[in-house]
Amino acid sequence: MPALRLVFMGTPDFSVPCLNALLNAPHIDIVAVVTQPDRPAGRGKKLTPSPVKIVAETQGIPVLTPERLRKEDDIMQALEALAPDYIVTIAFGQILPPRVLETPKKGVVNVHASLLPEYRGANPIQWAVLDGKAETGLTTMFSDEGVDTGDMLLKRSLPIEADDTTGSLSDKLAQLAGDVLLETLAGLENGTITPEKQDDALATFAPKLKKEDASIDWTASAKVIKQRIQGLTPFPSAKVTFDDVVLKLGTVSVVEGTEFSDAPAGQVLDVNKQGICVQTGDGVLCLESLQPAGKGLMKASDWGRNKLEACHINAYVLL
Repeated sequence: MPALRLVFMGTPDFSVPCLNALLNAPHIDIVAVVTQPDRPAGRGKKLTPSPVKIVAETQGIPVLTPERLRKEDDIMQALEALAPDYIVTIAFGQILPPRVLETPKKGVVNVHASLLPEYRGANPIQWAVLDGKAETGLTTMFSDEGVDTGDMLLKRSLPIEADDTTGSLSDKLAQLAGDVLLETLAGLENGTITPEKQDDALATFAPKLKKEDASIDWTASAKVIKQRIQGLTPFPSAKVTFDDVVLKLGTVSVVEGTEFSDAPAGQVLDVNKQGICVQTGDGVLCLESLQPAGKGLMKASDWGRNKLEACHINAYVLL
């Protein structure tokens, strides 16, 4: 059988396992990769290629890097000249204009990191963790002009573990995505997959989080705060102010069987081997690791002993 001609569109690390799966699959020819332009990164703000571009260039695949697809006619002409059977997208980072949707012979297949129609939008993994969901997953779909509104092709669910962060869950879903995409393409080709329309009445949304969303409301319960911190990890990272020092929070745990109902929410109760114990609106949360500005991640107990042991612990309240 002739090889399927594919254009792959993706940008971050999350997209790479899918690209690798396609590269290793028989009867698939990736004729071009489209990714975001090089961006400044690191302390030196050096222009850095996307993870997808790095993989594509090592494989000798032509790479296109449009700033805005809908405004770059030369790139659109190049895509049309390639005459792909499918365009495959996963975390590309731009909304596709109608001209792109009309380019492939058989359609644009997107891999979305939720069980659609739940969590349409930019940050489905973060919101699944933030909302304390028991499971999430992947949905492949035919892209249309809406945001994650196209006909669904294949779903694969994945449980969310109690200690999953956005980062750990992203890694799991990324590793699953390649197999789901290959199964989708095979099903489309052999006629075993029938596109299914989404029920818009069941749709929920996952808007992009901003740095200002990183603050913690200590009047919430310890369980809810734990979910929020894990949902904000690794970006934009939950932050607290401790005696005018801004700290990024790492791993945390709910301290079982403790009650300090008279302490105000946010008050530091104890520093022990496990970490820094903080009163919440309902229960006690232990900060196990944290990152002061300009330093690396460290045990919260080490930082707390240095800052607090000579002081009255209960004089400190996190903001």
